Amino acid sequence: MLQFKGCKSIKSICVYNCGMGKIETIFDHSVTDVELTRFGGKEMFEWLKEHGHEPYTSQDDAYYAIGLLYAGRGDYQKAKIYFGKIKNKRLLTTLVQDIP
Repeated sequence: MLQFKGCKSIKSICVYNCGMGKIETIFDHSVTDVELTRFGGKEMFEWLKEHGHEPYTSQDDAYYAIGLLYAGRGDYQKAKIYFGKIKNKRLLTTLVQDIP
């Protein structure tokens, strides 16, 4: 079973970055295995764990992924909320303009 830093499963990944505390990720939003394919698939997260890497390097990266998760679900309102939380607005320049 895939685990990151004391978490019980892939569905409850905890990520700690530079002592800043827990980073909110797509795994806090009931991501399904099918939805994981948009983010490299379950195998990618398993590879990261096996090689001692964390899936997200910052909260902004994780918010970007959460926004994409909700956009993929068609919940553009919630996607905009997470995109709005991103402090480094340069991340948003790569966002495809298909969100109403």
